[in-house]
Amino acid sequence: MSNSAKMTVRPLVADDLDEVVEIDRQHTGRSRRDFFQRRIAAALDNPGEFVQVAIADDDDFAAFATARMLSGEFGSTEPAVSLDLIGVDQAHEGQGMGRRLLSGLIEVTRNKSIKLLQTEANWTNHDLLHFLNASGFTIGYRQVIERSTQERILDDGDDEDEFDETAVGEAPQLAHDRVPVRSLEAADIEALLAIDRRITNLDRSDYLRRKAAEALDESAVRVSLVAEIDGFPAGFVMARMDFGEHGRSEPAAVMDTIGTDPRYGFRGVGTALLSQLMMNLSALHVDMVQSTLSSSSFDLLAFLYRCGFQPSSRLAFTKRLD
Repeated sequence: MSNSAKMTVRPLVADDLDEVVEIDRQHTGRSRRDFFQRRIAAALDNPGEFVQVAIADDDDFAAFATARMLSGEFGSTEPAVSLDLIGVDQAHEGQGMGRRLLSGLIEVTRNKSIKLLQTEANWTNHDLLHFLNASGFTIGYRQVIERSTQERILDDGDDEDEFDETAVGEAPQLAHDRVPVRSLEAADIEALLAIDRRITNLDRSDYLRRKAAEALDESAVRVSLVAEIDGFPAGFVMARMDFGEHGRSEPAAVMDTIGTDPRYGFRGVGTALLSQLMMNLSALHVDMVQSTLSSSSFDLLAFLYRCGFQPSSRLAFTKRLD
């Protein structure tokens, strides 16, 4: 075994895959090679969107951490980086590897002029919570919410009203039965950019193009959707499969953005998108979808709560890098 004090922090590279998979297996009890292969490849292909570091020397590999850049999720305006994964070889535990990894990742992040580091952890993961507290993280201003994919979303006829599941003499209609919903396609991107500008009065082209590329090219399973009215895109939801970020042990889906064209308000577009998303994810045997929003996104939170979301056992943490 190498002298851990002489091991250096360096970028994670493709040749590190076997070591990363083995460290993860030590902690999860199973191999997630496909997930890490996709993640490392995506980071190497898009270096401006990911930060990945390792602690190693020529003879030994001790630890790794990965993070992704954030620049517009649910209307956020402050660029940030999300610490997604951190792993230390059991042979090197108790040697300060976690602190060294975090310092290396922060150094790279500062070089990108990012001043905010975010992460999430389950409130029952006491070891991780202790590490985050000792590393200067505090409870963030974001709220983590989640929803089972097994519960149906019924057609309420109006995104603003409570759902009515008690219509006498009629079988309840699913929300996506009224508004057609299909998979996101590359040809939709310009229409989605226009919808987002009408919603936010901002140009978030870079962010949305990045999320669309992630949905179309990087994900092994496509789950992002577009709703149509009269053959034209009327809304969209950007979602992705998560096979292990933030210490999750089971596959889940993460919803990054949902938007309805204001010209098609009160037509059930939002509920139709969520209804179809839940049905698709359930068919893929994904039981849970999660999202993280600013606590000040009152209207969006209210809508998602009406659609069955509830607070998650996961907590959001923030560390200022000023």
